[in-house]
Amino acid sequence: MTRWSWDYALIKFFTKRALWLYFGKNEAYGVHHVPTDKPVMFAANHQGTFMDGVLMVWKTPLQISVLARADIFKTKMARRLLKVVKIVPIYRKRDKVDVVSKNEDVFRDCYTHFNENRGSIMIYPEGNQSLIRHLRPFKKGVARIAFGAEELTDFNSDLVIIPTGIHYREHRAFQTDIMIQFSPPVSVKDYKDLYEKDKEQAITTLTADVRKRVKPLMFNVEDVDRYEEHYVLFDILRHEFEPSKFDTLKEEVDLEQEREKRFRLLKEEDSDGYNNLMDKAAELKERYKTLDVRDWQFAEGRKYDKLKADRFFLFGLPAFAVCFLNVFPCYCFIKFLLKRFNVGDNFMGSMKFGLGLFLGGLFFIFQAILMGSLYFGFWAGLVYLIMLPLMGVFWYDWNRNHTKRKHWMRFEGLEKDGRTDEVAALRNEIKENLQKLF
Repeated sequence: MTRWSWDYALIKFFTKRALWLYFGKNEAYGVHHVPTDKPVMFAANHQGTFMDGVLMVWKTPLQISVLARADIFKTKMARRLLKVVKIVPIYRKRDKVDVVSKNEDVFRDCYTHFNENRGSIMIYPEGNQSLIRHLRPFKKGVARIAFGAEELTDFNSDLVIIPTGIHYREHRAFQTDIMIQFSPPVSVKDYKDLYEKDKEQAITTLTADVRKRVKPLMFNVEDVDRYEEHYVLFDILRHEFEPSKFDTLKEEVDLEQEREKRFRLLKEEDSDGYNNLMDKAAELKERYKTLDVRDWQFAEGRKYDKLKADRFFLFGLPAFAVCFLNVFPCYCFIKFLLKRFNVGDNFMGSMKFGLGLFLGGLFFIFQAILMGSLYFGFWAGLVYLIMLPLMGVFWYDWNRNHTKRKHWMRFEGLEKDGRTDEVAALRNEIKENLQKLF
């Protein structure tokens, strides 16, 4: 592990610019809590696979090494690429190696990186990744590495841990909104006395303290068994009782956190009422699935602007055709690779970005060289290369508008036939209950 490298800096330069296209609204809070003059360990929730580490690259000035599961290092090419972007393997029993010995080597590298390089490392204390917005119990690796590094310097390395919360509006969607929040640093030195008295107690205490700091930085649903039902209710609340647009994603997440607290309080004070509400939400979810409809289509306060959608569809059609012809070959290439490697839902967002940045970028460069050499010349080819990603964004926006427009037209047909009446009645019943609750 190194504190700074040219390879990483170059990749970071291009990655930061690609992220502006890939994501929609992006927000970072507490960046001033991240020191640049001392060793830093980031401890974050883990919902976006590789993308979580990429966002840290975007929003901090540091070159961060990331500890990741060892099974992604299987091929020689993967090992070379991951080494360049400072991803370091951490081993588990399922990897069928001497886990203790392998991880001790990794930990020693971490100690050296902190104490000699004054470097930074990111670790996911939950131990694995999940799309569910729930903070799982923390493993003790963060505390063990932190105390191991400090012990070698008699607690003089000044290592700090930055609890970090990462939130995606939609984990797998292109142009989704994202938010990162950094907590004030936790100084490992503050736990020196406790560590010298009882090492295990110090490790347990530090782990618990870090988790306590991460929790308010993210949207966390406590009742995982009723997770899907919670999101049915949150959709109704979002479409009926929220402003049409928040100034920041943080305002929206803070409001959802307050509502989640109210659900937890209802469960404690009136478990029967809570279970009844969740059962109705489960029934509504199944009815939505049967009819293939969405909650926003039933919202009273936000009727779909079909005229606006029709205009965008009609007047944007010529531009869409041009974008389609230029971007579709690259899209098909990336889609083929995603299908070929059987990428799961958990990795979909990260792989879309990674393939789009590297292979998609190479594909666009090849197209630009071809067009420039055959038809227009160097400068026209360069302009064409700059335009290709923008064409991709427009193609996506037009297609998303068209898809939503088709869903609305289909919903109008169902509504006209009276097939949505029972669903609307059930939703209104749930809405009244939520109105009383909030």
